[in-house]
Amino acid sequence: ASGEFEQAIAPSLRYSTACNYDTFCDSEQPDIFLLMHQPLAALQCDFSFCVVPADIKDAVILSVSPDSGSEVGGTQVSLRVSNLPALDSSDVIFIVHDGSVESRGQVLSLRVATGSSLQTGVESVLLLQTPARP
Repeated sequence: ASGEFEQAIAPSLRYSTACNYDTFCDSEQPDIFLLMHQPLAALQCDFSFCVVPADIKDAVILSVSPDSGSEVGGTQVSLRVSNLPALDSSDVIFIVHDGSVESRGQVLSLRVATGSSLQTGVESVLLLQTPARP
């Protein structure tokens, strides 16, 4: 009798697993920006969250501010970039070439506009710090 009681009070849970877009999109690429901004809609596999790699636009720097800085480095620079395929500042490497010398700067932050997608375009703002010169 105690087994019947336990069954009667046990909750009934329904769940579904999220779509594995890496597998589902096959030769296409998951649109990570759409998936990030619409996680509930993306639970069911839907080709609108897949994009043909050839259709992904090239990244373009739209503006740089300031356009000059100290020669010793350490200047914070803001870049407004279109179609940068990065979700986090750790996805970006900032390298400065000065003649034959190559130095790595610091990526301080990355802001991606809400509603960005690989299909329609990604608007981002990068805050960088130029490397100090030895």
